[in-house]
Amino acid sequence: RRVRARGLLDECVAALIAQGFPASGHMSWGEPVEEICKLAAQLKSSMILVAHPKATSFAARWWRGWVGSSLLEQTPCSLLVSVY
Repeated sequence: RRVRARGLLDECVAALIAQGFPASGHMSWGEPVEEICKLAAQLKSSMILVAHPKATSFAARWWRGWVGSSLLEQTPCSLLVSVY
């Protein structure tokens, strides 16, 4: 799964850069909200882009779950959720 995730991350970053956006991708393991917010603060990010697979229920996994709601409340910058 990590190899597939890394490939997807690299593909998305390359697509953003090709469109003229300054982008970098980072992978981390641990408590999701803590890791995402910590890295965003360290990088002084202006936006976090989170990808979510369409195959799973977006509402059930994201908005009803603790990860999505906590990330919305704790993020140090803008948050964009992309459903693929």
